[in-house]
Amino acid sequence: MMKKGLLTLLLLSVLVVIGSAQMACPPATAMRVKVYKVFDGDTISIKGGERVRLLGIDTPETGEPYADLAKRFTRNLVEYKVVCLEFDTNQRDVYGRLLAYVYVEIDQGLVFVNAELVRTGLARLLFIPPNYRYRDQFEALLYEATIARRGMWGEVADTLTLSQLEADPVKYVTEVVTVRFLVSRYVVTDDNVTLYPGDSNAAFSVRINSDSLSPITGTEADPPFEWRGKWIEVTGTLECKDVRRGLVIEVELMDQIVIEEEGDR
Repeated sequence: MMKKGLLTLLLLSVLVVIGSAQMACPPATAMRVKVYKVFDGDTISIKGGERVRLLGIDTPETGEPYADLAKRFTRNLVEYKVVCLEFDTNQRDVYGRLLAYVYVEIDQGLVFVNAELVRTGLARLLFIPPNYRYRDQFEALLYEATIARRGMWGEVADTLTLSQLEADPVKYVTEVVTVRFLVSRYVVTDDNVTLYPGDSNAAFSVRINSDSLSPITGTEADPPFEWRGKWIEVTGTLECKDVRRGLVIEVELMDQIVIEEEGDR
């Protein structure tokens, strides 16, 4: 188990170097400080003992899965190094901690630490008004991490059947999963196309955002209209926002869906 954890850490460290969320230096008003301690993935201490909470993210708490990995990830990037702190509208939280976006210089350039934790699947999003500066960027990175099943989003690795979902739905809700099913019917609205499985008893559907269809189709024959009677695999976050509708996977990118050919079965 230890070997697996260390291997994962090494892989994530490589990702920081190769595909890091790098960006231009933050504003000149940013504060340059040295990091003396990392308490967990999203909390550090700077010179003088003052604590800094990383803005826009929330890493697992001590004792939770991926907490140690998130802490080591942040430690490897910033501990005992000089970093830049960029502030948003509110500079402190109710506990008096500084709130900041943290940047650190590596050989390949400036790394946006908050964004890297999201991109590598080691942080969820936590935006407290009025600090929303990088919300769009973080949401895009979170979506990338969930679809790629990085870090905490890779818990359910196997392709699931409808019977597996029905047997223990609570286990999979809020997790990123891949579900295989036979498309029986679809319903079209102005905003989306919803696919339903062949098993009429299955409380499960796939909702495809219409905006994700238009760049691909550009014709009257949108792909989902041709999927009835075909097996597909869909990857996304399994949600249950309305018990009447049951389990739903929202599709924003067509890369989330794989259509099986006859020879694949």
